[in-house]
Amino acid sequence: MATARHNFMYSKPIPLERYNCFSSSRVEEVRQVVTHSYCPHDLELARFDHRLKAHYNSFRLRGMSLNFLSYGADIEIMPGAFQAFYMLEFPLSGSVSLEYGHSVYQTRPGMGTLISPHESVRSRWSADCEQVMVKIERKALEQYLQHEAKITLTKPLEFEPLIDLSSANGGLIKDFILMLLKQAENCPNLIVGKQVSAELERVLWALILNNIDHNYRDQLAMADRPIVPKIVNHAQRFIEDNFAESVTLEDIVEASGCSERALYSAFKQFLGITPLNYLKNIRFQQVRERLQHAYAHEKVSEIAYQCGFTHMGRFSSEYIQRYGEKPSETLRFS
Repeated sequence: MATARHNFMYSKPIPLERYNCFSSSRVEEVRQVVTHSYCPHDLELARFDHRLKAHYNSFRLRGMSLNFLSYGADIEIMPGAFQAFYMLEFPLSGSVSLEYGHSVYQTRPGMGTLISPHESVRSRWSADCEQVMVKIERKALEQYLQHEAKITLTKPLEFEPLIDLSSANGGLIKDFILMLLKQAENCPNLIVGKQVSAELERVLWALILNNIDHNYRDQLAMADRPIVPKIVNHAQRFIEDNFAESVTLEDIVEASGCSERALYSAFKQFLGITPLNYLKNIRFQQVRERLQHAYAHEKVSEIAYQCGFTHMGRFSSEYIQRYGEKPSETLRFS
């Protein structure tokens, strides 16, 4: 769809600016373009003395898109129910008053919403509101939940809409989205590939399902484990199979099938450590177990080397810090 562009000046960098879809002051043009990207809706100026300065950027992956939208005026949007997608959004500035179902929610920087497809929506944006919006295809997210958690959906997946992005759980989601925005801006070729984009989406979906309340949380908890994305599983399996080798971060990244930044972020968010620290932990677990079950003639240095350690001084120092005894003492009393 061809759209007119107008050069509006902004005081700070705009997310996804290189993927600008349109900038316009015409209400009908804005409504048509946003309808094309999301769903049919009504758009009205809340004040007659205001004039639109709309700005819309979008970056498409596979089952979702990253978006930035501002209107530059007090506006009211009436899309009804989204039906085919979920919308995760949070203001970078300004505020939104959201009527969702039978409740009203106020969002501002630090607070966001995850809008499910099934309830009617009506929102009012302040003139200074600029929002990051992640559109997630309903079918893709629901299929992911069914496949990864082995849950049969008997009714639509529905989330508690308000997200405190300053909380530990909400912060994980916001940080990952900001990382995706930076990746899209700085090195898009790393994330547009079919496999990588699919894995990045699964990371975000796992974060959402594990950290935001929804009507299948109890069933997910009964599975006795959180959903961990495949890029983390692939990397874990590679590390556990190759810990004794000279494994580098580049090796782990290649095994995961994702970018270094995305893998690092996923490890921190799902396991609480970096990939290389996970490798180190596996090596120490292995060396301690082998020392505890070693034969009398075996040497600490030989066992440590078999577990991937090449610097005996650093190994011994950290072993003492971790276990409160020297490696030789573990071997002596095995």
